[in-house]
Amino acid sequence: MLLRTRVALMLAIALAIPAHAQPRRWQFATEPFAPYTYEQGGQAAGPMVEVLVEVCQRMKIQCRIDVLPWRRALSAAERGQIDGVFTVVDVPERRAAFHVSAPVMEARYTFFAPTTSGFAFQRAEDLRGRTIGVYGPSASSRTLQALAEGTDAEISVEVDNPTVLRKLQAGRYGPQGLAFANEMVAEALIADQSITGLHAAGVATRFNYSFGLSRQRVPEADARRFDAILGQLCRSGWLQEVLSRHRMQAAACQ
Repeated sequence: MLLRTRVALMLAIALAIPAHAQPRRWQFATEPFAPYTYEQGGQAAGPMVEVLVEVCQRMKIQCRIDVLPWRRALSAAERGQIDGVFTVVDVPERRAAFHVSAPVMEARYTFFAPTTSGFAFQRAEDLRGRTIGVYGPSASSRTLQALAEGTDAEISVEVDNPTVLRKLQAGRYGPQGLAFANEMVAEALIADQSITGLHAAGVATRFNYSFGLSRQRVPEADARRFDAILGQLCRSGWLQEVLSRHRMQAAACQ
């Protein structure tokens, strides 16, 4: 009887606390995407994680970050099962499901080729007659498809970036084979997995990475506040200071 009375009292107190006074909790998911995001000691880590943690602290929101396979993370965020996902590129299909944050950092999509090929990308015509491996479906595969449109290049979409690089190394894309990937991601994989005989062979395009906040769970006002804090971190120099430790460049402040 006494236990039931205590439980009832605790519930009554909780219900009496205004909603705005309740602790805020957001749940995010990211992917194993070194050097931007990765798991370390069972915890999410990497520069994008460091930035998100700082934003959450300034918003006085408790944020949980899980590292999941990308398709699972993206699906959960699109369905409104979690509050956000990263890293994302600001494209129309992402804006349909997310408040895409202000850009956080710059990145580059780059072609990789066997070191013996002598290939150096300069324009789309250079892709004629070639087979190009790319991870997808993803922002990188969509970028490559747009770039190669009108050429006779054959695009081979793979399940992940390591598969792309391994197939290129093994000659699976033929004598004219190439790989297309985020430059820093590919270079990290080449170093970590001891992939030899490949080199960066020309930057195709530059872009930015952002956070995606679920439109189903995050109100517009909170998304604007999130962006405002990102802007403060950028203008104060904090953002570039953090990214410099990872040899990365902050996006232009907004």
